[in-house]
Order: sequence, then structure tokens, then C-alpha cells
Amino acid sequence: MLITVEEFILYEKLPFDNRVDIIQKQEKAIEGGQMDFQKVAGNSLYFDLLSNKNAPEFIYLMIGSNFIVDGIQYTHPGVKKVVSKFAFSRYVYDINTNHTAFGIQERVGENSQAVHYAKIKEISRQAQVDASDMWELVELYLKHLPEDTETKNITTRPQYKDAVFGNFKYRIL
Repeated sequence: MLITVEEFILYEKLPFDNRVDIIQKQEKAIEGGQMDFQKVAGNSLYFDLLSNKNAPEFIYLMIGSNFIVDGIQYTHPGVKKVVSKFAFSRYVYDINTNHTAFGIQERVGENSQAVHYAKIKEISRQAQVDASDMWELVELYLKHLPEDTETKNITTRPQYKDAVFGNFKYRIL
């Protein structure tokens, strides 16, 4: 996986909950988020990152960094944050439900009220938009192959021709 459950919780500022069902939902969301990320990143970049996610030359791509293009300093959030946003867009659909032998049940306590499906869809959609915006900055980072002092250890990076640069399409759930 490109991110762990702990990183997902940290990036999305979720409350820590070590119940098995919650952790399983988070893992499922991360897997889905990675599939969404693979669609925009393309297979070559995605699988390169999976096999080299801990390699020193990919650290700034994974966790984010500052870089300069035409004299302007940019900050990209990193692949982990993009994957986390995609995962969150899936997670909000699943978190308030229980899958039981009697079907899918909504979790509602004494002091709580169910959130309307349209609101959940709106939150999910906004997370997808946020992921897309973050991807644009990562895309800019990849296109300009920064050679500043922060990333000078990156000598070459393959061109990822199947990445969906500048042409991200949203999938409405």
C-alpha cells in the first residue's frame, strides 16, 4: 500500500479508533483510494511508486516538498496526501454503516442523527475535488523535475506517459 492506516488517520485528522471493524473500513477505503489514484497517475508511475515507495529518490514525491518553476516557489502535498484524499472520499460512504447478516444497517446512537445521503455525497465529492487539486501540484512537480538543493539527489526520473496529466475526470459515486 502507498499509505498506512496510521497515515490515513493522520492526514485526514480522523479520531483514532482501534476497533477491528473501523480499521477494516479504513483499509478498504485506502485500497479504493489507491485504485482512484492509479487512474490519474497511470500504471507506470503507480507501480513504480509501489515498488520504490521507500527509495530515497522518491521521498519528496511521496511526502511533498517545495520546488521552483519559473522563479515561483510551489509546494506540493505528496502522493500520500493525494491517496489519502481519494481514500477519504470512499471512507465517508462506509463509516456510518454496519454490514450485517440482515443487510446494511445505519449506525445511529441515542444522541445522534443520521446524515442525509446527499450530504455524504457532497463530502465525498469535495474530497475528490481536493485530491484532484493536489494531484495538479504533484503533476507540476513531476513535469518540471526539480533540481533545487532539496531534491538534487534525483538525477533521472522516467517519463510517465500514461499518467492523466491535466485531464482528470471525476467519478461520481
